[in-house]
Amino acid sequence: MNSNNTNQLETELRKAGASHDEAAQLAQLGAALHELPHPAQIHHSSELKRELARQIIATSNEPKRWMPWMTAVGFSAALIGGIFVTSVARSSYPGDLTYSLKRASEQITVAVQPAYRDQMMMRRSDEVRHLVETHADSKLVAVTIDSYIYDVGRTSPESYRALEYCTKVLQDARAKASVQAAQSIDAGLKAASDRERKLTS
Repeated sequence: MNSNNTNQLETELRKAGASHDEAAQLAQLGAALHELPHPAQIHHSSELKRELARQIIATSNEPKRWMPWMTAVGFSAALIGGIFVTSVARSSYPGDLTYSLKRASEQITVAVQPAYRDQMMMRRSDEVRHLVETHADSKLVAVTIDSYIYDVGRTSPESYRALEYCTKVLQDARAKASVQAAQSIDAGLKAASDRERKLTS
């Protein structure tokens, strides 16, 4: 977390009722949490747990301010944790622990902003290519293609460039895919081709 983001978080905590010292200490804790490694690299560490607990407990010595402070801590931890997990989920792929969170956040976004469907479709094609390049199970490829076809079927006439991008990515993936994965990719390519014809007819 850079200094601008830390200062912004500190300002928001002050607005929420935290004292100057509390806001500064919570913002520092937020910066420390932001520096944690990717979950795949994290091992159970009693030392890490003790250090985080020490930082939280050390942030207040005023019993009369305990409840408001705890409210600020809860809000801050939820905000920082949510941002951290969502950020990690954004770069996840089918089969990853946080992939379901990525899909859930996409569904929320597209419900508010329907045009985001194009981004989802392009993400699916990128995921297929990644799965092929990492020699993932062909079943994962098939499931991802199914999601891709679902999104393709809900595109608008303005989605032409996105469909072109996806077709190029999937063709590249197919050239490297196993026989089973290639069959799934063929279904995705056909869906995109059929959709393009329908949108331009």
